[in-house]
Amino acid sequence: MLYYITPREDLLKPVKEVEGTSHADDEKYIYRYVPLYSLLSTNTERDKLYMKRLDKWNDPFEKKVLTANYYCEGQKHAFHHPLANNVYGICFTENYNCEAQWYYYGQKEPIVLISVKLEKLLDALDKSEENFYIGRVDYCVQSEIQKKIAQCVLADLETFQKDRSTDFTPDECKTLLRPLFFKRLPFVYEREIRILKVGNSAENDKDVENILLKESFRNLIGKVTISPFVPEKIDNMQKLQKELLLKEGFVKQQINISQLHADQKPSNIYLENYKSKNKQYEE
Repeated sequence: MLYYITPREDLLKPVKEVEGTSHADDEKYIYRYVPLYSLLSTNTERDKLYMKRLDKWNDPFEKKVLTANYYCEGQKHAFHHPLANNVYGICFTENYNCEAQWYYYGQKEPIVLISVKLEKLLDALDKSEENFYIGRVDYCVQSEIQKKIAQCVLADLETFQKDRSTDFTPDECKTLLRPLFFKRLPFVYEREIRILKVGNSAENDKDVENILLKESFRNLIGKVTISPFVPEKIDNMQKLQKELLLKEGFVKQQINISQLHADQKPSNIYLENYKSKNKQYEE
């Protein structure tokens, strides 16, 4: 079942500021940078939704909500988030072909960018026996994040103070997970959509959960875009990666090679076609 932190209709709205797309239709797509090997048949988990425990994410601020000591006025002892070490997540971006993300995620291994039709993914999550929670990340200046976290906790303090062994309802989980959708402003370029789930046990010690949906995650992938970054001395790397994806069952129409760094032919710019009627450009 799928529960919305951000309303479904808001998630499905096109993002006007985002440039480019890998698809010709008007559907809303979201994207994810993944290791190339994760799409290969040698990866036995490739048909599943990969979700990593939040306290194992790289950004130390991501775990702040779950690891903080919370103090209330008049109470000598702190309490802790009841879902600490038991929240799993996966991130997508509304950006297509972002250089900063290509560079960040591709430093250690070959990566590709997959696209997923958002409405199709939402439907697949909703049909699952697992409970998922989805929302768009709210980017804030760092000094405001702690304040926003505190406001979320104070709005339903009773829920946040429950024992971690509690069998939380979906509405209570939404309340407990809401503070995890704040992120520092320097990361606003990510335009992140986040999907979270609560682990099946309060004493869960698994770093990763791979979730098998009613429909294979592999079948949810629309297109695969190959990285614009080519290692030195491997001029045909993009061609080799494309051939590998074709052997793995992707069809030619599904595979793009990023043109982010492609050489551009000299173009003709006819200035008279761009004369502005706005006086501010004529002064």
